[in-house]
Formats: sequence, structure tokens, C-alpha cells
Amino acid sequence: MFCGTARLDGGDAVLGEMAQLHCSIHNQPGEGLPSLSARLSARIRRAEGLDAASRKRLLSALDSLPDGDRVCHGDFHPRNIHGSGQGAMVVDWLDACSGNPLADVCRSYVLLHHTMPVRAMDYVEAYASATGAEVGAILAWLPAMAAARLAEGVANENEELLRLAELRHSP
Repeated sequence: MFCGTARLDGGDAVLGEMAQLHCSIHNQPGEGLPSLSARLSARIRRAEGLDAASRKRLLSALDSLPDGDRVCHGDFHPRNIHGSGQGAMVVDWLDACSGNPLADVCRSYVLLHHTMPVRAMDYVEAYASATGAEVGAILAWLPAMAAARLAEGVANENEELLRLAELRHSP
């Protein structure tokens, strides 16, 4: 069902399987991994295009979000999932850290939003349904997560990321 070039157009079953796989990652303790909150804070501090007031507001909002101690993949999207079902394997663990699973799901939302915005929200809803999490609790991470992504230098996403970070309004 998933492969390196998979897309989320396979319907709700694909989203559900992806959410279950993500949840299984989040069930693992993140002891010994870098802190997700600290990583987000550092990225917001060095993100280009943020004025001092916006940076301060984003960091304050980040500090108010609940931290966690679970494994977070940090780059969970269909191209990093190979195989399906019990044979599914998640690759590209360079951004793995310890933190709040809802932040990790929000990161997936940000990554998916650029190429498939409707399916990105569908994924958040599938994860919420599979875990009992609230969609609002996942999206509470959105401003900080989008601002942190600015530090990654993906220039063709910057305007969209600024909107997601609530720093720009849609035209």
C-alpha cells in the first residue's frame, strides 16, 4: 500500500493505516533522543523572515504547549513509509526526537499540506480518530511547527508557512 512514491489518494483505509503506524511509533519511549521542543525552539530562533515580535510570540506559544517523552519521527510522510501492513517499514530517522506525539502529527500535516492540503487535514482527522486525540490539540502546534520549518530553507514553501504560522493572511 505504501512505497517510496506513495500518495494519499488511496482513500481512508490508507490514512487509517498510516495513522496506526504513526501511533505505533508514538507508543515507544523517547528516552535518550533529543528534545522536540528544544529543536523547535532553536529552529524558530534561526528562521528567516520572522520579526522579533513574531519570534517572541511563537516561542511563548511553544512554551505553553505540553511537552512529551515519546518517540517522534520528525519526518513522517508517505515517501518515508515502505511496504504495508505488518511489513511496513519507516525510513529516514534523522529527525527522530523525544516529545509530544501531537506535535509530530502536526509536523506531518505541515509536510503534507504543501502538496495535498485536503488530504493533510484528512490525515490529522484519521490520527485523531485512531487515538482519541482532539484535532484542535494537534493543530495547536501549527504556528510553531510551520515557523520552525522556515529554518529548513524550503523557499517555495515560505509564504505558505508564514500563513500557517499565522504571520501572513491569505490574499
